[in-house]
Amino acid sequence: MPLLLICILTGCSTSSTKRSSSTTMPDVQKDAIQLKVRTGNPLLDRFVYEEAYALFGETIPLRETGEITATMEVLFTGQEQGTFIGSTTVNASSHTTVTADSRSYIDGWYTSSAFGATVHGTTVVKADTSGQAQAVTTGGVLAWMNGNMLVVIKRNDGKRLWNGNYRYKGGWEMSGWTVKTPDEAASLMLKRLHRKLKSDFRE
Repeated sequence: MPLLLICILTGCSTSSTKRSSSTTMPDVQKDAIQLKVRTGNPLLDRFVYEEAYALFGETIPLRETGEITATMEVLFTGQEQGTFIGSTTVNASSHTTVTADSRSYIDGWYTSSAFGATVHGTTVVKADTSGQAQAVTTGGVLAWMNGNMLVVIKRNDGKRLWNGNYRYKGGWEMSGWTVKTPDEAASLMLKRLHRKLKSDFRE
């Protein structure tokens, strides 16, 4: 099977992780680690935070209160890609109103209590301003999600205990699941990076 087709169907992804050679899991367990997330989207920040806390909290001592001795930083970016596999043309004239909240964080990171100001905004997108019907192309789209996730666990003195990078090329997983949205891509990468962390610290 051609490599391009394999990539579309199963995803050509790469990952790399590295642990501090002088650090063991008992050493990490002595820390109180604060989880910090940045995705560029307030709702996705919350989702990734809760997903990461539930997963990694089973293995490392994540804390939301008390004295913090280390941080776990999670950076995620994603981009949707797609290819038309068929289309038709219809006539339509419409407009769409989108209302969104923009939340800024005190230091640029999402944590359990890092909300700053909330700004409300409304955007109106008009399909046609002349009152005439507009041609709209519709059809079936083969869509998938590409993503990149970086996770760094480091002590307050700057010592890095573990870091992982996962570059995901979305597509159909072998299980038959298709990754189509940022939250699906982020969830998948978190699960796989968590497995890598447990493997890296296995004595």
